[in-house]
Amino acid sequence: MSDTHVTRSLGWRAWHDDSVFEANGTLATAHPLAALALGVLAGLVVRRALPALAAAALSVMALIYVLDEVRPHLWPTPPGTPALMHQHPASHFWPLQLVETGIVLAVAAVATAAAFALLRRRTGAAV
Repeated sequence: MSDTHVTRSLGWRAWHDDSVFEANGTLATAHPLAALALGVLAGLVVRRALPALAAAALSVMALIYVLDEVRPHLWPTPPGTPALMHQHPASHFWPLQLVETGIVLAVAAVATAAAFALLRRRTGAAV
């Protein structure tokens, strides 16, 4: 599938535009899971609804910003091209999606583990 065909099928946006890339594929499920885990962790740490909401929103925005910046470097580009997102061919959509999904799910797993550890410590449950 050529870049032109993929661009046309998504309208005027290219497949590598941040909002298009994040809203399609496996990332469309992974990001909400990470946001939920980060929100629960923020709620347990802050213990106040609005400040926890702000902390969770900032952490999710920071995660998305960092991933947008490192995305071009998550998969090797064809030889002789710089590591810019628009230099990746459309065939790199799924490898990039899966690598980034793994990172996002790892963040969700760490946040979930931290939330359970904090909850266990607060409730005094035996290990």
